[in-house]
Amino acid sequence: MSRNTEAALNHLSGRPSAALDEAALASVVPKTATDEPTLAEVTRAILKLKIIRAAEPNGNPPELHKCAINPLSGALRSLVIQAWRSGHIPADWRDGIVIVLYKGKGI
Repeated sequence: MSRNTEAALNHLSGRPSAALDEAALASVVPKTATDEPTLAEVTRAILKLKIIRAAEPNGNPPELHKCAINPLSGALRSLVIQAWRSGHIPADWRDGIVIVLYKGKGI
C-alpha cells in the first residue's frame, strides 16, 4: 500500500458535533398525510388504472371501473375508509393471482 493510501485509511476519528446532530434529528421525519382518502383521490386512482391489464378475479376489467367512475368511486371510498378506520385490511386485498404465460420465445 502506498503512503497516501495508508494515511487516508488510518486517520483519527472525527469529533462529535452537537450542531450536526441537531440538524440530522430535525430532518429525519418527513411529513406524511394520515387523513382519510378523499373522493378526488379515489377518482384519480381509478383513472390511473391501465386498460391493458387483465380482468380481476371477479371478472371486472379496468375499463368497467373507468366507465362507472361516479358510482364506483363513492362506493370504493366508503370501503377504503372502513378499512382505514378499523386498521384491518381484508385478506382479498392482500392476495394476488400470478399466472405465468408462455409466449413461445426462447427454447
